[in-house]
Amino acid sequence: MYHILRIILYRLWVVSTLTLFFGVVVFWFYGFLTAFVVFTVGISGILYNAQDLLLYYPNDPPDSRVFVLQPSNYKLPYESIKINNKDGFKIHLFLIKQTVNSNHKPTMIFFHGNAGNMGQRLSNVSGFYHKLNINILMVEYRGYGLSEGTPSERGLYVDAQSALDYIMQRTDIDVSKIMIFGRSLGGAIAIDLASRLEYRNKIWALVVENTFTSIPDMAQVILKWKCLNWLPPCCHKNKYLSLKKMGHVMTPTLVICGSNDALVPPAMAKELYMRCGAVCKKLVVMPGGGHDDTWTCRDYYSSVQQFLVNVPPLPDEIGILYNAQDLLLYYPNDPPDSRVFVLQPSNYKLPYESIKINNKDGFKIHLFLIKQTVNSNHKPTMIFFHGNAGNMGQRLSNVSGFYHKLNINILMVEYRGYGLSEGTPSERGLYVDAQSALDYIMQRTDIDVSKIMIFGRSLGGAIAIDLASRLEYRNKIWALVVENTFTSIPDMAQVILKWKCLNWLPPCCHKNKYLSLKKMGHVMTPTLVICGSNDALVPPAMAKELYMRCGAVCKKLVVMPGGGHDDTWTCRDYYSSVQQFLVNVPPLPDEIGPFFDDDTNSTKRHTIVHTV
Repeated sequence: MYHILRIILYRLWVVSTLTLFFGVVVFWFYGFLTAFVVFTVGISGILYNAQDLLLYYPNDPPDSRVFVLQPSNYKLPYESIKINNKDGFKIHLFLIKQTVNSNHKPTMIFFHGNAGNMGQRLSNVSGFYHKLNINILMVEYRGYGLSEGTPSERGLYVDAQSALDYIMQRTDIDVSKIMIFGRSLGGAIAIDLASRLEYRNKIWALVVENTFTSIPDMAQVILKWKCLNWLPPCCHKNKYLSLKKMGHVMTPTLVICGSNDALVPPAMAKELYMRCGAVCKKLVVMPGGGHDDTWTCRDYYSSVQQFLVNVPPLPDEIGILYNAQDLLLYYPNDPPDSRVFVLQPSNYKLPYESIKINNKDGFKIHLFLIKQTVNSNHKPTMIFFHGNAGNMGQRLSNVSGFYHKLNINILMVEYRGYGLSEGTPSERGLYVDAQSALDYIMQRTDIDVSKIMIFGRSLGGAIAIDLASRLEYRNKIWALVVENTFTSIPDMAQVILKWKCLNWLPPCCHKNKYLSLKKMGHVMTPTLVICGSNDALVPPAMAKELYMRCGAVCKKLVVMPGGGHDDTWTCRDYYSSVQQFLVNVPPLPDEIGPFFDDDTNSTKRHTIVHTV
């Protein structure tokens, strides 16, 4: 409090003195009440405008508006540029390009923090230049360094837009690989830029470091005044509502924070990451990193580099349609809080372990292992793959039924990009996640690895079929159960869209295929195919096709009367049908049996179709 008053009185002493004097004069002529109103209005105006003094520090250190260190001090090739922003002010930029093939390298637009000037960040930029082999455009906001104007929230947003517009006009830059980086306040500016619809298809990647959720949130963190909770938004001159905007960011995003950041709580980085609307996103916590020195941590540059390697190319107009298929198939944010809140098995009084493992691609995926309390190492274990929307916590009611009625253990798997798992969903990625989950459970010593069964519903069924069809896993899976599963995504596209032209569309036009019908011929594991007779999404006829194509000797088809796509598991005989099937599944053989052909006309290997 003392520090804030000292800054206000030091920088606004004339206005403060006049306000006090005017208040005394009004009191003398008009009385206490009028003087109090005038004084309150005056102080409120001072406090409102003084917020800029508490946020923007262009003169810290004192010579920052006069002396700007040049990239040549770090032996970096550069252009010193001044452009007119959209408000007519000249803003200062440094463009630091690679000396060889600069037009084939990514270009980073660098937004610095709230103090000093861009020259004071050259040591960090030198690291980006040499270790990431990229170009960098450093931006000096209005009122900072050698740029004209006065800093403000709207003004800094405009400066960022002007810088991006400028770099997009350069012919010596690869405009399909423009990434934006922001630290602290610069992160809020970068998030605003990436959230804008007009720039969404121009930004290849977003990296933010030690960035806050909003200025009102930071005010509560720093001042710790409870009254700020009741302060209306209009009282905050600068808001920088990054958390709100993060939901509109679709650009691949890396959120970095230092574990020892004493200014911006690392928990804010996690909130930004969880709220981010991008399919491809990652959170990296740097051990020991402070607010201003996270970039000096050992694995800092390698973490950024690893993220950029996995960022897909910026789609062109045709590519947008191709990549938009993911948005029509994967719904990790439906309902909206599914990437933030995951219901725990304890809500159903189920004993569990919450586990995070590194999948084969290096992303952390989230698992729930729910074990029987007695003799769990002698019970079958189900690996549960859910559908295309929400998270695994939303399937706990069904899993509770499996746990109590089948007396089994369950390993629930959260795919990449869903729930609390890192990464971005993709067909190949989800297959890898399933393999990683199976590899993990096979290493557990408290599980009977001779009785591992896999279960998949809808999209999860396609993942389970792929896993069971792989030769390297065939003698590790005891049983396969799939429910309301489709034959392939191209087949589902025809069912839903009913466009005849889709019949002539070449397979390469489908980004996600999930060719379950084709793979079913390679499934030798005992298989139960379940479908609801009233499934309005996946036609029950597809379940019959999968059953007929299945290469297993032991297999069964069960049709649940009245079952819909999402509620077949609520049908009366659902659990008993699964239990009856499992009772008849033989032990896992020591060696892989012979292959069978895919002759679907043969009836020697078909069991009876069972309708409950």
